[in-house]
Amino acid sequence: MRHWSGRVVYARETLKLWNRNRTAPTSFRNDFLLSILPGQNGAGEGMAFVLANNPSLPSNSSGQWLGICNNRTDETKMEPVVAVEFDTRKSYEDDLDDNHVGININSIKSIWQYSLSNLSIILSSGSDIRASIRYHGTSKMFQVFLVQHSIPGQYFYQGDIYIDLSQLLQDEIYLVFARSTRNFTQLNQIKSWNFTTIDE
Repeated sequence: MRHWSGRVVYARETLKLWNRNRTAPTSFRNDFLLSILPGQNGAGEGMAFVLANNPSLPSNSSGQWLGICNNRTDETKMEPVVAVEFDTRKSYEDDLDDNHVGININSIKSIWQYSLSNLSIILSSGSDIRASIRYHGTSKMFQVFLVQHSIPGQYFYQGDIYIDLSQLLQDEIYLVFARSTRNFTQLNQIKSWNFTTIDE
């Protein structure tokens, strides 16, 4: 479907930002296996893992917005989000290319991004890619790991950035997978998923 956005929300329970004693932010590890299959004319726009206080899909969030935000909430604190985007279309000038991973805070514009083409990891190849997103509550280090299983070998990526989630999100956080299309389409698949909290 073109010009479409959507979200899949884990609604059984929310992530508590603080540990049981409220002495430190919760640490977590989010592991999943993703596969992105491009449409006949190319891929677009991408998908994201999102931490959000409001699980609802923003209106008019197709295309470059990836289901993360829209032109009303972009770069505001109206609907706080922290997202890891897997972008398969260069939609605006600040995008590195059509094959990058980025970290976004309350915006579609990434505060950090990296072109996976440097490592021969191709998001829209249809290959299985193992992703691991980890947050260390004490050090406030936010990490992204990617491994693409392909012939003849494996390609590995790791990125680290300091993020204080307690300054960005309220205590009740929803776990969300978001995605969108515009003029191009793609099949976004999460083939397995495991989320673990670590009470430090």
